[in-house]
Amino acid sequence: MEFAKLVVHPIVSKIFEVLVNPVVRQIKYVFNYSANIHNLEEEVEKLSHAKQRVEHTVEVARRNPLEQIEADVQQWLAKADSVAEDADKILLQHKDGGKRRCFMGLCPNLIRRHQISRKASKEIPTIVGVREGGNFPRVSYRAPPQGIVAVKECEAFESRTSVVDEILNALKDADVNLIAVYGMGGVGKTTLVKHIGTLVRERGIFKLVVIATVTLNADLKSVQQEIAEWLDFKLDAETIAVRAARLSERIKQEEKILIILDDIWAAIKLDEIGIPYGTDHNGSKILMTSRKQSVLSEMGVQRDFRLEVLEHQEAWSLFEKKVGDLKDSNLRPIAVEIAERCAGLPILIVAVATALKNKQAFEWNDALEKLKIFDGRGHEKRVYSALELSYNFLRDEEKSLFRLLGQLTANEHIKDLLKYVVGFGLFNQHITLKATRNRLLTVISDLKLSSLLLEDGDHKRVKMHDVVHSFAASFVSKHDQVLTAANEAELEEWPNEDFFKQCTSISLQYCKIPKLPEVFECPKLKSFFLFNQDSSLKIREFIQ
Repeated sequence: MEFAKLVVHPIVSKIFEVLVNPVVRQIKYVFNYSANIHNLEEEVEKLSHAKQRVEHTVEVARRNPLEQIEADVQQWLAKADSVAEDADKILLQHKDGGKRRCFMGLCPNLIRRHQISRKASKEIPTIVGVREGGNFPRVSYRAPPQGIVAVKECEAFESRTSVVDEILNALKDADVNLIAVYGMGGVGKTTLVKHIGTLVRERGIFKLVVIATVTLNADLKSVQQEIAEWLDFKLDAETIAVRAARLSERIKQEEKILIILDDIWAAIKLDEIGIPYGTDHNGSKILMTSRKQSVLSEMGVQRDFRLEVLEHQEAWSLFEKKVGDLKDSNLRPIAVEIAERCAGLPILIVAVATALKNKQAFEWNDALEKLKIFDGRGHEKRVYSALELSYNFLRDEEKSLFRLLGQLTANEHIKDLLKYVVGFGLFNQHITLKATRNRLLTVISDLKLSSLLLEDGDHKRVKMHDVVHSFAASFVSKHDQVLTAANEAELEEWPNEDFFKQCTSISLQYCKIPKLPEVFECPKLKSFFLFNQDSSLKIREFIQ
């Protein structure tokens, strides 16, 4: 008898586990119907609240154009919507069929309740899991500005394609850190390096690309600030050395970074800016542009590439693309001749072609005659004549702003420019400050369309090509009685009294000024712009 018990007991237990337990579970679905529905409703509500919190945070992040929503956050929101929709279907079944009764209304519909309760029971852990997965430390990340956007002309011309390929190979070389492009002003160096910056990001050669414009006066603080803004890094320190140390540490956090330094006029020390490279940071490479190869050699550049003017057919192709369809077939020979007089410089080709687009035959002939005047008078004269042609086709407000920019730096902050516009009353038909700002932004946009201002991702500044800026400064000096001097130039002596009596503006940008005159007699003077880093220069009330 003892033996029989020992044998039968485990068999009965197994049979009970296999046959009875599943039946009990199914019966529980019926008895726990109300509890399962109630728990499902509570979890749906909790999920809804969690989703709202995430959505509110996402909404705030999207107000900042630099913030990008994390992919897993977007996937979670979609998953939350999906499981909430499934739960709503179950609750709708409860409302429609769960309360139905059978046996003349005396008993609930047990089969229907079993089905709904079972679905609700299985849906609850799914909802809980999704809700718990929505606890994100942050929903977005700060993406680097996408301002490095270059026109695709580089790809179309063989003379550019070969240079691009050679630079890309140099950037891939582990032993090369300092690379440079040099060539005359207006040949397209900035466009080329911006195009390369776009390519290396698209191809995954570098994870991050930043660009800073150095310019003639080489303000290291400004260069540091521009790089820091690309990195979304705040430089609080004032001294250049401390800023350089902090910027260097921030750059070293990037695994692969390309730093583009554009428009270098004189040799600069990268460590003074805070740019690590070589053994200091193998993941950092620097691509520079300059007009002078000697400047780049002084900086220890390992590979440099000369950028030539466009070949004849390339120049014509670019001109034809920008000017559009020539409705009058007689204009084609004139257009070809005008394109030739742009000397293969993309900046002139684009500016002149844009100015002549949709113009009549007499305007084309007049433009050609103006360009012919400067034949044989040197490169600079031809450049200025082409830019003056573009200027002449501007509207009055555009001309006024262009002349104002000729008195300022080539990289002006819009908020400062607005002050000058209001002060000069350039758009005085607009009464409110808001209306004036809107008008200013419109005129800036028009000048960009005329190719006299640079297209740039930074909507806080107005940038002008150094060749165009040089022309603008020369133009206002000649036509508006403005006293200007080139950056870093030494102003050895001041003009005579007769000049000052007619002078309307004085603009001295980082000039070397031994001393200011005792008195200026300038009855027509409207503005005085003095950009000076020499703390020893004494400025007092001297204008009469």
